[in-house]
Amino acid sequence: MDITHASEKPLAYHDALAPAQRARSRPLIATLTAHDLAEVLHIQHDTVWNALSTNPERLPPPVRIEGAGAAIWLESTVLQWLKDRQVQVTARPRRGRPTKREQLERAARAAAAGVPAGGAA
Repeated sequence: MDITHASEKPLAYHDALAPAQRARSRPLIATLTAHDLAEVLHIQHDTVWNALSTNPERLPPPVRIEGAGAAIWLESTVLQWLKDRQVQVTARPRRGRPTKREQLERAARAAAAGVPAGGAA
């Protein structure tokens, strides 16, 4: 009797089995665990749990299933939550004295507009 290891089965067997296994393991509704949410938000998963217990408004609303201890998040809710909090990043005005280049550009614009140098009219 010839016994072969599971990894020695022909590639065709694995190819035929993989889609069936993926179809069974794929959830009907896309959900995220705390680890998944942490990855999406680029934070540590411990931070997710801390925020959930101390400051839950910092996170998207979780779905809690009665009898289950873990919280999960619906992917659609998380994406909408991110869209609602999206802000337009604009360059802040630079503080302090203008650079020599900025001073020269400003003087050139003023000269082209006919404004006397120094800004006094």
